[in-house]
Amino acid sequence: MKIERVELLRMHVPIKVPFRTSYGTSYLHEVLWIHAITDTGEGWAECAAEPRPEYSSEYLTGAAEVITEFLLPKLTGRDIEIGRAHV
Repeated sequence: MKIERVELLRMHVPIKVPFRTSYGTSYLHEVLWIHAITDTGEGWAECAAEPRPEYSSEYLTGAAEVITEFLLPKLTGRDIEIGRAHV
């Protein structure tokens, strides 16, 4: 399988029930979706990082930079073998 194209989509998704923490109340969930297109198909992934590095040092903008600056250049255009679980 070879990655041909990757799109990073950052969107705000309304939350059905407000999420309350000691940091405040959230009414929207900011999400980073990754859409990968390969020579054999396509797939979607979601980054679970928060918008800001408050609870954890990982955050959406940082995650997007790691993906675009470090991971994608090493994967794009290369032949990648995906392991399969044996049941």
